[in-house]
Amino acid sequence: MTKKKNARNRIIAILLTMVIICCSVNMFSIDTKAATNTLAIEGEKYPIILNKGDNFTWKGVISSQYKITKVIVRIYEADKTTRVFSVSVVPNKKTYDLNSMTSSQRLKFSKLAVGTYYYRVYAEDASGAYKTLVFRKFYVSVSKEARLKFSTAVIAQDGPQQPHTQYCSVHALAYANSIIDNKYHDYMSYWSSAGAVWSRGGFTAKYYSTKKATLYAAYEQIRAGKPCIIYVTEAGGYEHYVTVFGYINVGNPQEMSVLNLRVIDPVVRGGTQYFGGSKIPNAIKDLRKKSNGYYQLVVKQ
Repeated sequence: MTKKKNARNRIIAILLTMVIICCSVNMFSIDTKAATNTLAIEGEKYPIILNKGDNFTWKGVISSQYKITKVIVRIYEADKTTRVFSVSVVPNKKTYDLNSMTSSQRLKFSKLAVGTYYYRVYAEDASGAYKTLVFRKFYVSVSKEARLKFSTAVIAQDGPQQPHTQYCSVHALAYANSIIDNKYHDYMSYWSSAGAVWSRGGFTAKYYSTKKATLYAAYEQIRAGKPCIIYVTEAGGYEHYVTVFGYINVGNPQEMSVLNLRVIDPVVRGGTQYFGGSKIPNAIKDLRKKSNGYYQLVVKQ
């Protein structure tokens, strides 16, 4: 009886082992199927920085060892969720060229407003696999570079800020008005014992809680053809004012730094006055907060 019982137990143990092995083989097969899926894209071309009004043609060849059942191209706003554009196609084949989309299926990039966007390419295949193949940020800008025209001879009539004086603000205001009307302006006519009186020059002060917002506002002033004045920290940690007349190397205007600005610096440094070359002077370090805790931008009324 004991021998029969032992033989039965051995048979049960063998059967259980076989079941475990079979299950392991099936599980391995499923994992292998998922792991070996080749849903991919090659030769992709996606936008990075576009000037407003530019068009763009996306490219890329999607492939899989299974038939591709769906391809979606979408453009999102900066929040990554709001859709600006979406198109879906059903290739039903193992390769699909994005360039084969018809003109009616393509986004007119030239119609996008200035701002930040995301470009996404998504695909599914007959195995049930799905994948985001491309997800890239890109920008639409008005122009990477702009400058307002002015006469250095007219600016020179006003002269630079004299050493050990506090008149940088009114010099900057005189420069701004000279850019606007190409005429000489007496900087001391804008001065009072408390500092610059912006309204005497037809300007007003605006305040922003972030550098990003301040710089974007300066960018918008230049786009509108108007110079402006910013409050900054200069070498040695001193407060200072400079006149902004342009910008340079701007990819996304909402992510600018002070280094993107073109300015006239009232101070003579190294024997010469800076009239706005290819970039901001090294002596200008960054935007500076006023005593109220906000960044200041002085603009034409």
